[in-house]
Amino acid sequence: MNGAASRRAQAGMTLVELMIAMVLGLVLVGGAIQVLLSTQESYRLQENMARLQENARFAMEMVARDLRMAGYSHCGTIDNISFHNNVADPDGDPDPAFDFGNAATIRDVAPQGALAGSDALRLRHAQERSLRVQTVPGGGSANLKVGGNVLHLQQGDVVTVTDCSEADTFRITNTPAETEDESDQVTLAHAANFNVSPHLQGSYAAGDRVVVIRNLTWFIAEDDDLHADGTPVPVLYRDAGDGPEAVVEDVRAMRIRYGTDDDGDGSAERYLRAAAVTDWRRVVSVRVSLLLQTAENGLSPTAQSVVFDNAEVTSDDRRVLRAFTTTVSLRNHSGGAP
Repeated sequence: MNGAASRRAQAGMTLVELMIAMVLGLVLVGGAIQVLLSTQESYRLQENMARLQENARFAMEMVARDLRMAGYSHCGTIDNISFHNNVADPDGDPDPAFDFGNAATIRDVAPQGALAGSDALRLRHAQERSLRVQTVPGGGSANLKVGGNVLHLQQGDVVTVTDCSEADTFRITNTPAETEDESDQVTLAHAANFNVSPHLQGSYAAGDRVVVIRNLTWFIAEDDDLHADGTPVPVLYRDAGDGPEAVVEDVRAMRIRYGTDDDGDGSAERYLRAAAVTDWRRVVSVRVSLLLQTAENGLSPTAQSVVFDNAEVTSDDRRVLRAFTTTVSLRNHSGGAP
């Protein structure tokens, strides 16, 4: 009697009970795996979206900063200054790259290698810091004496001296002293070996300014690197004259609309594409739209569609797309053409 009771107490689970336990275990494990995968996908999406938002903010701030400086010259807009280009090209003729007086300070451009179907922008402005002219030798000599060298000018650099009504652009042919003390007198020589003439065409005096004027270009091009899925990386580039510099990756397109002042009140009446602008001096604001994508593919269950520049754009993959727009007033253009 006691033996039978002992055998019943030691009896294990039946086959049916084992199968039920295994099924319940598999369900629990499957649920845990599903939660883990869902969490990973959610984290991947959030990480990509955070990076996209940060890239958009940075790109918009950089573009807007350059646009706000467009036309800046330390004394009114560049468009109102009469420029003399003394910089020589290899043939001894005026180098068109420094012909600041015959081209608008802002306009469209078609850089080599730029992504087809995306707009590009070129603008011009003087650097914020300048040098004060101390003395100007007679006879039109361009051996200017300036106070200090906070611009860190070197031999071969191109500078412009201006009295706010006219200006002479020339290439420095000596080695300027390295000093930021404005009480130190620094010579900027202007020999004929790299300039059309060793003489200035304008008349300048103490107190006038020597500035560095730069052309800047914004455009989109495909990078040499590829995404993990083998697709090219579209990059927003900024070229300040020293070669293109990558600013933000995964910018699919840029659209630019130019606000023109048609009645001279200083505000834009219409926003036009570059081809429709007939007088670039009337452009008083610029509307920039950027279309960004996530770096990783497969984050959207289907191909996404977004409204970009008043048109619907559908992705050709499963990346997430977002459109961003900002409008910038050109502080050095306000008022329209004279």
